[in-house]
Amino acid sequence: MSKFNVETLAVINSKEKEQVAASNERMAVSAFRTQIAGLQARVVDFENELESANSAFKTAVTPGTAITDRTSYIRGISSAIERQRVAVENLANAQRDLNAFVSINAEYFYTTTEVAD
Repeated sequence: MSKFNVETLAVINSKEKEQVAASNERMAVSAFRTQIAGLQARVVDFENELESANSAFKTAVTPGTAITDRTSYIRGISSAIERQRVAVENLANAQRDLNAFVSINAEYFYTTTEVAD
């Protein structure tokens, strides 16, 4: 029995508590699987965005054309730096959220030997 099921059984006061706990667990497991899959997809998207931002930075610093306007050149670099910063932040946030949901999933939805009274 999972920790989720054990804790759910402990708080439900009805004759059907085993059925309610089992149903709740199925719904919760499904919700966690969906959330984790979505977060994994977001991590991949943000990894790709960071790659793109890093490439844009390199292009901004070393353009393939003549630099004719110093202000525009520096503005392009500043913009690329901001894009990198945002990409790093988004990726870190998505990874943090994914790790949190994976951890909660592992804690609550793996089988345990405890049984609620």
